[in-house]
Amino acid sequence: MPRIPQALFDASFYLYPSPEAAKSGGQAGGTGVFVSVPVSDSPGHAFIYAVSNAHVVHQSGCSVVRVNTLVGGTDTIDKDPADWYARPGDDLAVSLVQIKQDFHKIRCLDVSWFVQKNDLREGVIGIGDEVFMIGRFMNHDGLLTNVPSVRFGHLSMGVLGIQHSAGHQQPSFAVEMLSRPGYSGSPVYVYRVPHDLETGNIIIGNSRARLLGINWGFITEKAEVREEIAVTAGMVEDEPPNAVKYVRVNTGMNGVVPAWHLAKLLSSGPIKREREAIIAQERAATKPDGSV
Repeated sequence: MPRIPQALFDASFYLYPSPEAAKSGGQAGGTGVFVSVPVSDSPGHAFIYAVSNAHVVHQSGCSVVRVNTLVGGTDTIDKDPADWYARPGDDLAVSLVQIKQDFHKIRCLDVSWFVQKNDLREGVIGIGDEVFMIGRFMNHDGLLTNVPSVRFGHLSMGVLGIQHSAGHQQPSFAVEMLSRPGYSGSPVYVYRVPHDLETGNIIIGNSRARLLGINWGFITEKAEVREEIAVTAGMVEDEPPNAVKYVRVNTGMNGVVPAWHLAKLLSSGPIKREREAIIAQERAATKPDGSV
């Protein structure tokens, strides 16, 4: 596994249910990633979005962003769940954020990182490629500062509808990657392994890491709830037997919302209109000589 650059750690953030929980390092919430969308006719300018899962932000109410600072420690970006946009059928949520470039220690992914819909068909990525995600290991997450950890695995299946715990069929990559609660909303990266099993050759080039998508959680078995009689020594006559129930279990596979779904959400109506309104307002406030 190649060494992971610090910039990718700085692109991830933690989510909490309240500013107080964020400041105290409360054991609740999830993960997210910063993504930038450029202003088409203004080079060097971009809108920055916090990206996570809709179930983390809306169902769990964990909408407050915690980021590291350049001087050490953390800062919070207070967001209400209503500040996050989502689209039915995709476990994604995004919110426009204001970053203090001279204070916050963050990096952003731009759309050039995103895996495209045809990349699997065209061999840019493939089954068996290495994947990793950078997120929040609840048991040891840095407590008062964000110290993201990495989970590793492989791309196991292309995009299919996978049953989501919310009840809908979520189009997802399936990745074999051990995970735990807290990693929901984590960015999942993919890169091509250098050895080609078909030819035995070492592949030179075309091995840059890409954003595969956003982790939404475990793929669980659709377990049948069964009852079995637990026989114990010395059972009293006519005493009701103990019933043992079997519940849903983690299959060791995770679902990942494809990156192009995120690209589509970022260019959707309300989010695009919000950007256009901000640009129009800024231009209206600018004088002809360029001053404000």
